[in-house]
Amino acid sequence: MSKSKGILIGAVLVLIVLYAGVKVWSSRIAEERLAEVVKTISPVIDLKYDDVSLDVLGMNLHIKNALISSRGQSEEMKIREIVIYDFDDKSKIPSHLHLACNDIEIDLARMGRDPGILQEFGYEDNILANLRINYYYNKENKELKVNDFTLSVDDMGDLNFTLRIGNIALTPEGLSELLFKFPELTLIGTQTIYKDDSLIDRIIKAEAGHKNLDIKEYKTEIMEIIDEEIEKVKDKDVIKMMKEFKKFIKTPRKLSISLSPDKPVPFSQISGVKDAEELIKLLGIEIYSQGF
Repeated sequence: MSKSKGILIGAVLVLIVLYAGVKVWSSRIAEERLAEVVKTISPVIDLKYDDVSLDVLGMNLHIKNALISSRGQSEEMKIREIVIYDFDDKSKIPSHLHLACNDIEIDLARMGRDPGILQEFGYEDNILANLRINYYYNKENKELKVNDFTLSVDDMGDLNFTLRIGNIALTPEGLSELLFKFPELTLIGTQTIYKDDSLIDRIIKAEAGHKNLDIKEYKTEIMEIIDEEIEKVKDKDVIKMMKEFKKFIKTPRKLSISLSPDKPVPFSQISGVKDAEELIKLLGIEIYSQGF
């Protein structure tokens, strides 16, 4: 055997050994990290799965064919893959969490609530959904920042939500008192973006059918109702919002609703505002509709 061939074979053997070592190491780390996750969620969630692995480069945890259910409940939800990018396993309630759930199966036949309304909109059997969550809680200033909460449902649409809340205690004790402490929370800002993928048209079609109208006739009726309401309003900001909503109903593509107050606003102050125009100015509410 030539020297060069021997070196090549040796290098291949080293690579095989290294690969096997990395696989064993990553599998052990994946099991350890999953055990930490299960320990944290076990008081409220049961988790079953087929396989778990670790993305060595990104150190992301991949849980395959997961079945989750509320603790003590028999009804399970199937998720093809859960990817955990980051997770706080030191706190009883994670101070930060970044995960994705890919291909969540929603079986209409097994829904706890009556699925009739979804079936009326033309949805049958299973619905597939994807979910992304990314939040961070700053313990020192007691601020919760939801960087990303996105729910995407096939043949429905995508709902993206961001939020900043102040003066919140993200602890078991704090959450147990949340109902009483809610007025003390402060809204720093939030934005909701909805991208439609046929849900609005399905709803309009169903409602038009109830009135024995075709879709065009029913949309015209809605436009006329909105125009009538606009005529009653004097505030230019409210009129602008109503026109944007009208644009979205006419061509449902993308609707953005943002709340950007000049400074954090206590929820007690928000609940005390009865005038819609005053509330819009207090919270800096803006609505924007965009076609593709």
